Amino acid sequence: MLATYLPVQVATRNFAYYNKANGLSCSDYVSPAVSTANTAILCQSWDFTSVNSLLVWVNDAWYGTTYIVEHTLLNSTEFDIIYDPATEGSFGWTLAQINQNVSLHYGCTNVSNCTGSDIA
Repeated sequence: MLATYLPVQVATRNFAYYNKANGLSCSDYVSPAVSTANTAILCQSWDFTSVNSLLVWVNDAWYGTTYIVEHTLLNSTEFDIIYDPATEGSFGWTLAQINQNVSLHYGCTNVSNCTGSDIA
């Protein structure tokens, strides 16, 4: 069980720290895909410097779940824009960068992401 959840927890904690250190919030990641009014409504419930809040968003990327689309104003096109790992500064791109940094820090076998065994 630890091997399953440890990598996503380490990545999310690093992501939350990154957001706090750089003054980034939910709206920084959502606004490129969503209108200003809807960004304000959607982001009022999400603190991207909080591990617990951010973890919900990371889980959708990590496990391929659809919680965010099902429980927010986002449609699947907006979700795809936010989570696009090829767009610099997007949520997906930032998460990929965090994963690479964690992998380098721990000397993981996969340079893009660690496994629980790599970290433990």
